[in-house]
Amino acid sequence: MFKSNATSIKLKTMVQGEGCMIKGIGLVSLAALSVGLCGTANAQSVANASPGLSENSNEIVVTAQRREERSRDVPISVTSLSAATLQQTNITSTIDLQKVTPGLVMARQNVFTQPAIRGISTDNLAPMGENPVAIYVDGVYQPSMQALTFDLPDVENVQVLKGPQGTLFGRNATGGAILITTKAPDLNEVTGRGKLAYGNFNEILAAGVVSVPIVQDRMALSLSGYYTRMDSFNRNSLTGEKGGRNSTKMVRGKLRLIPWEGADFTLSGLYAKRNYPGGIENFSLGGNNAYAAFATPGQLATEPHTFSSNLEQSLKTTNYSVSLHGDIEVGPGTLSTTTAWLSTPVKYLAEGDYTSLPANSFFLANQFYLNDASSKSFSQELLYNTDQIGIFTVTAGLNYYKADGGWDSINFSNLLGIYTHDSVRAYAGFGQVTAQVSPALKISGGLRYSIEKQIGRAARTAPNGPAVGGSPLPTEYPVNEVGRKTWHALTPRITAVYEVSTEANIYASWGKGFKTGSFNSSSLLNKPVNPEKIEAYEAGAKLGSGPVSFNIAGFYYDYSDLQVATTVGYPNNPVSVLENAAKAEIYGAEIELRGRVARGLTVTGALSWLSAKYTQYRDATIQTPVAGGGNAALPTNVDGNWLPRAPEITGSVRVNYETETSIGTISVSGDVYYTSEYFFEPSNRIKQSSYALVGGQLNWSPSSMPDLKLGVYGRNLTDKGYLASVQIVGQADSAQYNQPRTYGVQLQYSF
Repeated sequence: MFKSNATSIKLKTMVQGEGCMIKGIGLVSLAALSVGLCGTANAQSVANASPGLSENSNEIVVTAQRREERSRDVPISVTSLSAATLQQTNITSTIDLQKVTPGLVMARQNVFTQPAIRGISTDNLAPMGENPVAIYVDGVYQPSMQALTFDLPDVENVQVLKGPQGTLFGRNATGGAILITTKAPDLNEVTGRGKLAYGNFNEILAAGVVSVPIVQDRMALSLSGYYTRMDSFNRNSLTGEKGGRNSTKMVRGKLRLIPWEGADFTLSGLYAKRNYPGGIENFSLGGNNAYAAFATPGQLATEPHTFSSNLEQSLKTTNYSVSLHGDIEVGPGTLSTTTAWLSTPVKYLAEGDYTSLPANSFFLANQFYLNDASSKSFSQELLYNTDQIGIFTVTAGLNYYKADGGWDSINFSNLLGIYTHDSVRAYAGFGQVTAQVSPALKISGGLRYSIEKQIGRAARTAPNGPAVGGSPLPTEYPVNEVGRKTWHALTPRITAVYEVSTEANIYASWGKGFKTGSFNSSSLLNKPVNPEKIEAYEAGAKLGSGPVSFNIAGFYYDYSDLQVATTVGYPNNPVSVLENAAKAEIYGAEIELRGRVARGLTVTGALSWLSAKYTQYRDATIQTPVAGGGNAALPTNVDGNWLPRAPEITGSVRVNYETETSIGTISVSGDVYYTSEYFFEPSNRIKQSSYALVGGQLNWSPSSMPDLKLGVYGRNLTDKGYLASVQIVGQADSAQYNQPRTYGVQLQYSF
């Protein structure tokens, strides 16, 4: 069995695609195996070593630079969350991560998830739209914004990397990256954990993971599963009934193989299905709706936790993925390869005008949206990471990425159909060299060269027949090329780390990043939207380890060619259009403190201060309210306005206390999250006021069964309401509120 340490290498190679999946896995694996046969046979395998606390100390180990290192040695602001931290704060999905990560906002618009780090996010709501905050699961890039809200039942560690990661992670990491590591199969022991919970709103949760060695020290299998359902906390103002029930089910399997000493392979597969009608149960914010004058109170919902619909709305997302990762010791380092395929079909039926008015020849815009979307991706990355050679360590890699997808159909009440099919082909080569120039000083330099090729294709059609209620639109339609474009990008990075003492480091960094360009395929515009670019400076200090640690960082970003979305075609044919804004300036500071203040008592606190404003954006196209209701897209000067989803202050405090008693172990945990006000669009017309969220848990483990936990939990204990999702279109300002107070009982068992 192989063991990892703080100097081991944990690197991934990624491939995400479709028809050539099996062939690609086979070719890459055979190539890796053949190389490995010529390599050394006694080096350590680290493919399945999880970041987090190291085995021999309380040091926090991270993989922010594509190799395992102590967190305080990494010149990046990183928030590392262990499985225990996730459990103590009752974090069950990616949306919850903002509660424990100041500077991170996890926003949604219907099916689309919009992570924002330090004010950098996106409004590109399309099947092939990608975030500037890259999310990786076990080293595999997750491109689909429609699949970024997912549950975390078998997670070992989450790392939130703040700031551009353009050199080592590449495309679409201008804001940062979120690295999620799931539990690896155990080669020696049968292990597992499970959880059952029941809460208000008839919430049921069942989750578990089990690992079984098949051949001692050589082969192991793990299987994890997750199921949850919850009644709606929204009510239909037309019928008085509750909304649709939300549910998720997920299965992940892993097969780990050690074919020879110095090689470690893991084959993974995932199936997940999320039914979330609550994601489209919107109300008209402030009553702003183009059809307000024609609607009765029941036909127009204007209050939080209400919606109005005469449809059986639905929102269903399915995820499929297969990946093969391998680490092979070759010469003075480790060669890593990962091959993966992802597919995300989405179907939803929703009210297009956010009212339940009947469609007729007058209310042409009172349409429903019947949307089918899909995206498939394939990528391959080869990465070589050396051990220390003299004063140098080297990381070098090649990356290939392929993606295809679009709107299989957007059906506006059989009035208009939109079909798109976009393609992305991306190639990159990158490397980083680190030199230990003195016992205390370490300097790194890296460079990535990227080539992005994109093709936009689309068609729009209307049926033959009457204007309303015509013949059904075809489910397939030939699409024509809208445009094609190739972009090139160089993203360098230079860092320096100085060890002030054995317990304290200071660092400084400079780097660049980019977010890929795209086409406005659905609007049939052939003008490409250029990539976003960012130049970043950061300096900070990391002090302490073990029971006490303190991190502080300051940063400045020069952010240009921002991609901002607006909606045109009001009122009957709304189409989302992406355009480049001119420039923005971002700067701020962050502090994190963790301390074991007494026996069994740990306190963690974090605070972020941010300024994120447009500096040159005088011709923004803004959805502006008009007389009688609804919005019109009008030119507006937004110089000096705040970027969306960029609160000036965010902070969190977590407290965990555990004590042994005569009846067993009792643990109490509590958490508080605070955010100042923030805005949802460039004109700063719609904002969320400041709020705080409080959560907590109480668990008991009997002395006779220490692996069993019985407990109670609560989320949003003060029942604070805030805007969780806002969508601004020609017909209306629509919104959803967050989950109200939830609480329940839980049972957990591990072995």
